[in-house]
Amino acid sequence: MTDSPQQLHSEKSGPTPGSVLRAAREAGGLTHAAVGEALHLTGHYIRSLENDEYHKLPGLIFVKGYIRSYGRFLKLDGDALMALYERQVQSMPEVKNQTLAGNYTRKRNDQAIGWAIAATLVIVLSLGIGWWFVGRDSKSDSNSQVQVRALQPTAAAELKRAEEADQAASLSDESAGAQATGGDGTTQPAVDGAGTTTAPAPAVAPNTNSDKISITPSPGGGRQINLLGPGPDQLQMNFGSNSWVEVDDSTGKRLYAEMLHTGDALFLDGRAPFQILLGDARNVKVNFNSSPINISRSVRSDSTARLTLANPGNTGSPLAENAGGARILGDSH
Repeated sequence: MTDSPQQLHSEKSGPTPGSVLRAAREAGGLTHAAVGEALHLTGHYIRSLENDEYHKLPGLIFVKGYIRSYGRFLKLDGDALMALYERQVQSMPEVKNQTLAGNYTRKRNDQAIGWAIAATLVIVLSLGIGWWFVGRDSKSDSNSQVQVRALQPTAAAELKRAEEADQAASLSDESAGAQATGGDGTTQPAVDGAGTTTAPAPAVAPNTNSDKISITPSPGGGRQINLLGPGPDQLQMNFGSNSWVEVDDSTGKRLYAEMLHTGDALFLDGRAPFQILLGDARNVKVNFNSSPINISRSVRSDSTARLTLANPGNTGSPLAENAGGARILGDSH
């Protein structure tokens, strides 16, 4: 096998890092493959190190690390190997020039990085100054608007008085229109598209013709309104949501009309048949003469219901007959 120029040079100038590593490997009876496997390097790299052919390796920056790792694996003095490496590099012009070129390249890269950092700082500083001026202008505009408003107190006061007057008029209209009169002459609540009763409760007292009324707390957390009228029949309604309610007796006399709220209960004594209007009938439970009444068939698509509750002896075709013989005669209007 023909010796490489580096091997011939090493034989004339003394030991080199490669010759020392090769001698130690051969003394230990190791192959290139065994060393390469231990150091995670290829056999080509091991031979290049032993032949001092550094130009065949990835770069001089890796050569020192390879030599130190190889020497450590063979239990050689690392500092002595580095001294041989430095002397070897100085005596090999092609390696020395490669080192200088690498240093120049690194220097240019460092300069490029420095310029990039400087440019970034300039951009950030410019943006910061721009934001400061924009914020200052916005603040000036805001102060100007405050000054303009401060110079016009009379207009602001006039506007406030106009708004208060509008609110007062609106409250007056709501109070006057809390009850709307229907085509049949009865007082009816307003019901929106979702079936929710929107008529407000009377401001002073419920609309009732009963001579005996009492209000106590109900078990549902609301009010229990008790009406004692002339007649043997009893009507009870428990409200699971806000709902308008009207109740007339057999003579057409209005016994009760008011907006009741979630948790309220109405207990009423009078003479059936009772004519009833409910604003949100889906959430009202009805008892008539101590019997639960199923009013689901009387509930309309807008959740309202008009029905007449009668005793078994009352005439008319019932819409439904419930427990205890109570009859729902259907819509009363």
